[in-house]
Amino acid sequence: SWPSTVLSSDAGDEKILARDYRIAISAMSATIAGAMKAAPPSHLAPLKSEKRRLDSKISAIRCLENVESNHSSEVFVTPLLSEAASPADVFRSLVLQGSWVAAEQLRLSDFGDEITPEYMSSAIVSLPPQIDPRSYCQWLEETVIPGLSINHPLLAAIHSWACCTADAFDDDGNGLGLDSSIILLKTVADATARLSSVLHSSFGVDASSSISGAADESMSLQETF
Repeated sequence: SWPSTVLSSDAGDEKILARDYRIAISAMSATIAGAMKAAPPSHLAPLKSEKRRLDSKISAIRCLENVESNHSSEVFVTPLLSEAASPADVFRSLVLQGSWVAAEQLRLSDFGDEITPEYMSSAIVSLPPQIDPRSYCQWLEETVIPGLSINHPLLAAIHSWACCTADAFDDDGNGLGLDSSIILLKTVADATARLSSVLHSSFGVDASSSISGAADESMSLQETF
């Protein structure tokens, strides 16, 4: 049923304005809200679940409209964006379809608190090796890796993905080549080294504080006796 059929892979190049898509989803949510008033208690749980799902999509589309309206008078929903149910989902979709400016605007907007380093890393490691690493290396260096712990499983995933992607830059003949491999691997290595350094520095400060505190306590006990 519309609007989903219009956004299916068999629907050609037809587009849906985000406003029209949001209105359609809102109408579906309102219909379910009406049905809930007359539904027996045994049917309420699935209706509530479906309404929450639709309302989440409405919020995500409003988020998209808010960001995209800054540089476009008409905002369209793609099949990827139609699945978004949160600002984090919108960010991921924008990244995967190469809308870097819109993704960065979303990250810096009032919705940005939901775009955590974990969500950002998940989006980045889903990128194919045909994407120029200069598009996302600044995120890796300044936000994603510094926002993870040194033992975070996503950090290991980033390292593995970076190695595979760097190999693909060399092998796939996509025009990116060795320079792109070096940029990506150096970015990940340097950011990880800084993260490790910060961690060790914090341990050093904690250890110094503990030693100083123990010494002060010892002096205090000696004075007491």
